[in-house]
Amino acid sequence: MATATRKALCCICGKEKGGVRCEGCSRIFCINDFANHRQELKEEIEQKRFLGTCVSVETFITWKVKFDAEQAELKQKVKVDETEAKKLTGRQLFEKDRSLYDSDIKFISGEGGEAVEVDESLFEDMLDLELDDSATIGIDLSDVDQ
Repeated sequence: MATATRKALCCICGKEKGGVRCEGCSRIFCINDFANHRQELKEEIEQKRFLGTCVSVETFITWKVKFDAEQAELKQKVKVDETEAKKLTGRQLFEKDRSLYDSDIKFISGEGGEAVEVDESLFEDMLDLELDDSATIGIDLSDVDQ
């Protein structure tokens, strides 16, 4: 970024000291002024970073054309993916395959596997339970038949 020179005049203070040449602007600075120059350049670069790119009608149109082409390409890929592997919903499967309906009937009737027994005594004392959620929600359990 900088090269040392012998006995050159600083472009800022005019003193003849061991100078340093800035490779960016090719000016010669003393050590003190070179540090200030570097700091100014850093601040200038930082300002340019925050300003961003100026947009004109021409640059916007070129960006918009490119962006629309990319979006159209992505939409085509999505359409191809949708047609390849579209999973059926539960209702569509049920309507398509009647054997699923038959298996549900077998399960309910207890023919097609283990019979599931429910212990109804677990639900008899529901009114005796202290449920905090019922107070916050506003549900009145006193109307429930036993």
